[in-house]
Amino acid sequence: MELTITFLNEYEKHNELTIDDYKYILSYLAFPQKYWKISRDYFANISKCNKKAFISLIEKVVDQHEDQLNFVRKFTEYIEFKFGETL
Repeated sequence: MELTITFLNEYEKHNELTIDDYKYILSYLAFPQKYWKISRDYFANISKCNKKAFISLIEKVVDQHEDQLNFVRKFTEYIEFKFGETL
């Protein structure tokens, strides 16, 4: 989280970000991209797919998902504090 805030602060020294910009970043970070890609690939190739490999990939993504959710929660709190608004 600290690295993200540092990066955004450095960026804002040159280009100001609005609350809408932060909401866009938040929504991008919150989207379960890995889960979506694995599911898309599975259903696009369902007849050829190795189901055991798919289950293994999904289990890894599920394990990582909690970390992603925690990051999104902390980033949401940061945005709310920065702009004084509830998201």
